[in-house]
This record gives sequence, C-alpha cells and structure tokens, in this order.
Amino acid sequence: MIHIPVLHQVPPPPNRAGELRSSGDIHIGKLLNALINFALVAGAIYFAIVLPTQYMLKRFSPPTPPAPPRPSLPECLSDIPLAARRCAHCAQPVA
Repeated sequence: MIHIPVLHQVPPPPNRAGELRSSGDIHIGKLLNALINFALVAGAIYFAIVLPTQYMLKRFSPPTPPAPPRPSLPECLSDIPLAARRCAHCAQPVA
C-alpha cells in the first residue's frame, strides 16, 4: 500500500461553488485541445486497429467464386436467370 501515504499529502481541490460563469463563455483553447485530442485518438485507433483488421480479413478470407454464366437467347439477346424456364422478354422456352 505505497500509494495511500502519497495521496494523503495531496491537498484537496479548491471549492469552486461560488464561481459563476455566464452560459455564453466559449473557451477556444479548450475546444481546440479537445478537437486535436479527438483527432489524435481517432487516428491512432484507426491505424492501430481498423487497418490491420481489414488487412487480415482480406488476406485470410476465401476468394468469392465467380458467378456462373447466365444463358442468353439469340432471338432477343437478353440475359436469363438460371432458374427461368422462359425468357421474360420474348417468352421463348429456355433449354
């Protein structure tokens, strides 16, 4: 329990209950500090977690198989779904 004696030597923070601020105070320094802090943390998370995860998923995921060729009719030159029995455009039976 080394930290207990150290904490007893630190004085408590001053009471700021009597300090009044108007609602229109904008502290530009604090705002810029928060924005820069946010950008740095977001960039660190993105480059340390998101990019390596995307790289690993892309590297280890199996490649998607190519789509099977769709039949086409010489009469109307339209592509037909594999499960279709007739062409939707010219009503010709599909073999």
